[in-house]
Amino acid sequence: MPPKPQQQQQSKSKTPPKAAPLQRPAKITSDQEKLLQYVAQAVAEEVELIQPHLEMCNWEKDIVIRKFEQSLSADVDRLCSSGKIEKAIAKCNAFAEHGSTSCNPHKQAQALFELSFIAFKYQKDAENSLKYAEQSLTLLKSNQIRPDNLAMAIVANHVGVCLYYLNNIDKAVTNMELALDYVYNTDEGEEATILSNLGNIYYHTRQYKLAKLYFERALAKRLKKNDTGPSVQKIKAMLEVLTF
Repeated sequence: MPPKPQQQQQSKSKTPPKAAPLQRPAKITSDQEKLLQYVAQAVAEEVELIQPHLEMCNWEKDIVIRKFEQSLSADVDRLCSSGKIEKAIAKCNAFAEHGSTSCNPHKQAQALFELSFIAFKYQKDAENSLKYAEQSLTLLKSNQIRPDNLAMAIVANHVGVCLYYLNNIDKAVTNMELALDYVYNTDEGEEATILSNLGNIYYHTRQYKLAKLYFERALAKRLKKNDTGPSVQKIKAMLEVLTF
C-alpha cells in the first residue's frame, strides 16, 4: 500500500534530498574538447613547474632564499635612498605579516632584519634596531630542522653592532663571537666583516693587541678572496696605526 501524500511529505522534511550527480554531456563538441585539452595541458605544466621546488635539495633552496633576501634588501635600499622610508617600513611590515600567517619564519625574520636596518641607518635609532634584530635572530634560531647559519651570523653581528652603539660592550663582543661561530665555513667575506668589527671594538676600548689580532685575521680572509676594495684599505690603515 503506497504511503499517503502527507506521510511522504513528512519523510522528505526529515531527510534532505541528495544532490543530483554531475553529468557529462552526451557528446563533447569540438570546442569543448579543445577546452579540455587546454586545461589538461595547463595542469600538466603547473605540476612540472611546482614539482622541482618540492624536490629541491638544500643548496637549491639556499639560492631561492638568497634571491628573496636580495630582492627585499634592494627594494628597501631603493625606497629609503629616495626618501620613501615610511613606504619601505610598510613593505617590510607586510612581508613580516605574510611570513607570520604563512608559517614562514625565514621570510618574517628577513623582514624584521630589514626593519632593523632602516632603524639603524636611516632613523639613527640603535635601540629600536636592536629590538628588531633580536626578534629576527630568535626566529632564525627556531628553525632547528635546517638552520640558516649565514643569516644567523649576519643578524647576530648586527645585534652586536647595536649593542656597541648602546655602550653595552661585553654583550656586543659576545654576540659578535657568536656570529663568528655561525659563519664558520660558510662565507669568508662575512667572516672578515665580523672580525673587523671586533677589531674596531678592541681598538676603541684600547685593547690594541687583540685589535691587531682580529684585523690581521680579517685581512687574511679578504686577501684569500682576492678582495682589493675599500674594506681592505681600511684594515691595512688600522694595522699601520697599530704597528708600533
